[in-house]
Amino acid sequence: MTAPDQWFFRQMMRFFVWRYRGAVQHELFRLAEQADSTRTGLLRDNLGSVGEGTFLMWYVHIINPENVHLGRHTAIGQGSYLMGKGGITIGDFGLLANNTIITTAYDFSDESKPVVLGENVWTGSRAIILPGVHIGENAIIGAGAVVTEDVPANAIALGIPARVTGEAPQDPKKRRQQIDNVLSRMNRNKANFAHPSDF
Repeated sequence: MTAPDQWFFRQMMRFFVWRYRGAVQHELFRLAEQADSTRTGLLRDNLGSVGEGTFLMWYVHIINPENVHLGRHTAIGQGSYLMGKGGITIGDFGLLANNTIITTAYDFSDESKPVVLGENVWTGSRAIILPGVHIGENAIIGAGAVVTEDVPANAIALGIPARVTGEAPQDPKKRRQQIDNVLSRMNRNKANFAHPSDF
């Protein structure tokens, strides 16, 4: 293409986008909704159990989903990876930040051990939870922490490997209200999330 042809083509594309922007936006939103409903149906059909009001953001990877059980009002952040070979149970009001990794085996050939996260457990971005770990209710796992041992209830665990550094400062009821606020914000833009209980 010569320079005048490229200029003409760019001008025509700009006009097309300006003239038909409403129709294009509507079609893109419709396609996103269709993809969301398809993905949501697949999640509901394949996961072991999914509680009411649970959100999974885009690009959540789940291996052996039949062994993954999610509680009510749980949110799993974008890019998280759950390897459910040995069984993963996440309690009600859980919040896993973006890129959280939960694995139940070190390798596909290894023996697997279950991972249990109690009610109201929060993990920071890029936290890694290794096989056989039990995290007590209301615990907070810091961003980038590698959890190799059990974490007691109402504890804050940070570092590599994760060590308990203190007690969770917030009242569990206030934390649940914060989770509900996060979920309601997610609900405003459903095109970006899978919502297994929204049928």
